[in-house]
Amino acid sequence: MPLYTKLYEEMSGDDIEAAFFYDINGRKIKTVIALAAEKTNARNKAPCREEYTPYLEALQQQIEEFAHKVKALDFTPGEINFADCLVCVYKTVCRSTYV
Repeated sequence: MPLYTKLYEEMSGDDIEAAFFYDINGRKIKTVIALAAEKTNARNKAPCREEYTPYLEALQQQIEEFAHKVKALDFTPGEINFADCLVCVYKTVCRSTYV
């Protein structure tokens, strides 16, 4: 949800005060996420924007790293030993075998 609200805010230029998860089966709002700068009351269990900030910062870092690798045409996962792929039972469905 933080990513969707961040994208919406960047595209629209508006700040979002709250977001909701809607249960389409039960036809009711399941979770309310308060996106105000801080919690307005102690009983509100919804996370505020300050609590989402570390996640959004980590996400931004991952987005920048991903974009850098794509621009550099670096599609190889660094932690994989391709010799192990030859004997792996998942090689027919693994994305790494197409690198």
